[in-house]
Amino acid sequence: MPLSKSGRILHATQPHSQHSAGSTNCLLELGRSPCGGLEANGYNWDLLFDPGTYVGKGTVTRVIIDHDITSLAALGPGTVATSSNRTYYNFAAKADLIDNASCPVSAQNPWGSGTDRLLPYAAATGQSVRERIWSNDLGLTCSYGFAVGPGSLSIIGGVSAQSLNYEAPVPALLPGPTTGTLPVELDGNGFGWRIGAAYEVPEIALRVSAIYNAPIDYDLSGTFAGALPAAASVTTPQTFEVKAQSGVALAGWCWAGSNGWTGRWSMH
Repeated sequence: MPLSKSGRILHATQPHSQHSAGSTNCLLELGRSPCGGLEANGYNWDLLFDPGTYVGKGTVTRVIIDHDITSLAALGPGTVATSSNRTYYNFAAKADLIDNASCPVSAQNPWGSGTDRLLPYAAATGQSVRERIWSNDLGLTCSYGFAVGPGSLSIIGGVSAQSLNYEAPVPALLPGPTTGTLPVELDGNGFGWRIGAAYEVPEIALRVSAIYNAPIDYDLSGTFAGALPAAASVTTPQTFEVKAQSGVALAGWCWAGSNGWTGRWSMH
């Protein structure tokens, strides 16, 4: 399982729109640098800070991964494993029904991975031949803000219902004797929560936010070889991300950056 990891992005960007006289609003396209492992898409709660009263947003990203593993000398030269391409999605909609409060609902896929291995390599190393892990997260996140100094402080909280799926044919000695594969299929559901805070000064396009996402426990169940029962217990990582932006001297521009940390997966 992947170790703790972090990533940074820092860039400048032009404003998307003007909502009040003298204010500067930045078009944010923030993300963490790719961390590999099982973190497909991470979490995205940026719609909390959109100034619109009723807003919808959706993105779909296809990532082409060029990552091959070459064999040990004992297995002969050549590629023995590759990482599959991935599709990330994030859809959200929000409505500000009362003053100083915002509540978007979201659908996204925070976790995922895919690996294809040659059968001799998988059998020799005790790994599956083809491995796929994917998730779906349905979340509700709300923030409530109040005046503090020249800006506003918002308290953020939310919950998620999440599903996790795992499929993998594993090497097996079949009658013959020949080496073939037997399928493993597991899935399960879990519930999680998040908490955070943000401080904003719209006049200078300043915003600093920090959100913690709690780990989610799963009791996965399914089948092995199409009929035998199979089960596993998995805990997805906790995450913590800080984002910041501010206007700069150049009119109509701002800088924006993010720094995220993702903990360890665990199986027990």
